[in-house]
Amino acid sequence: MNEKKWRILETAIHLFATRGFHQTSIQQIADGSDVSKGTIYLYFTSKNDLIASIFKYLHTQIEEELSEIEEGPGAPKEKFHNKILTHLNEMKKHREFIMLQLRESSLTLDESLLGVLKKLHTSIFHSDQLMLLNVYGEEFRPHAADGALVLDALRSSVTHLLLTEEGPAPLDKLAAFIVHRMDEMAAGMCEKSLAPILNKSGMSDGKNRILAVTEEMKDTLGSLSLPPERKEDVLHTIEYIQEELKKPDPKPFIIRGMLINFSGLPHLESLGRKLVENLTFTSGD
Repeated sequence: MNEKKWRILETAIHLFATRGFHQTSIQQIADGSDVSKGTIYLYFTSKNDLIASIFKYLHTQIEEELSEIEEGPGAPKEKFHNKILTHLNEMKKHREFIMLQLRESSLTLDESLLGVLKKLHTSIFHSDQLMLLNVYGEEFRPHAADGALVLDALRSSVTHLLLTEEGPAPLDKLAAFIVHRMDEMAAGMCEKSLAPILNKSGMSDGKNRILAVTEEMKDTLGSLSLPPERKEDVLHTIEYIQEELKKPDPKPFIIRGMLINFSGLPHLESLGRKLVENLTFTSGD
């Protein structure tokens, strides 16, 4: 992401949080970003497009932090705790902006923004399944979608408490609380051999879910400042991956081989790994 777009997003987050969505004008965002009003419209078609981009921007920030944790040292349970802690830290960091959305959601939500939020929630839901599978092992595979549903409810409740109460508990303790409750839930599901409520691919078709990752790749590519030839090469790579995924029996090794074309593009590399993980998860290999 280039510096101007980054400044616009960060300024908009601050102004929306302190002034409110409807009380903040594009001109005020331009002044705070030290760019012209016209420059903002080069990147965003409207304030609603801007706020949708903010949600994607914040989601990308969290995803990058979670990828660093996943690729770093530590046991799966330790990484699980650190990922939950990272999520809570980000929610606290952007508390005012999130509270604004809770207050003004009926005024700012349109079909486009609802679509963005649905995609982000689906992405988180399936990332959670993979994370729980890494923590609790293969025996938990039939319950991964159910577990992700429980984790989402727990995390959302704790986040709401964090946003509405002043210092309910240290974030580290809140993260530990969530992990301990998930430990108990996972043990109970496996010991009692409970029939899963959701299938392993969750609430939507597995292949559609994986193809959604490639659409996220295209969105990410569109936000990158790259030479035209490089951008075209990466786009062709994504389209080739999409064609492979649409085959009856897509080959993960072919997709892994294509990911080398994302070298030097950290977020696309992260999405590539996520795509392969989801493909393996769906096939059960």
